[in-house]
Amino acid sequence: MSDASPDPIAFLKGLAQSATRIRLAPGVLGKTHTVILSIIGMWVLVLYRLSPTAWAFNGALVFVALLTTGVGVGWCWQARVFAKANPALALMEGADITEYQRFEAEAKELRTRRSTLIADPTKPEQPQTPPSGPHENA
Repeated sequence: MSDASPDPIAFLKGLAQSATRIRLAPGVLGKTHTVILSIIGMWVLVLYRLSPTAWAFNGALVFVALLTTGVGVGWCWQARVFAKANPALALMEGADITEYQRFEAEAKELRTRRSTLIADPTKPEQPQTPPSGPHENA
């Protein structure tokens, strides 16, 4: 008679393959979703691994899961506080943040022109002096 219980490794491999097709939002909100999905997955594994006879193992497993859940919930709470304070930045990450800050500065006229490129950064260009002419002190 074969064992009717499913192989947990095969189940996790299938879950990981389907999770690679999920596209979460970038930025803080996307990372928060990842943390929450990881906590849910961890609790599924913990509940699957509980044994009716190994009380010490069950206690250690639940303690570590509770500790990890507390850290995850704390991180999500801090992410929520950041998202409330900076709603535009909470949806972005990486280069998008830099472009948004540049756009915001140009909109507020704090930065009106782009900087010029230097041909060789090790040899900066000398400042150009205005041409002197006969009408310099006139």
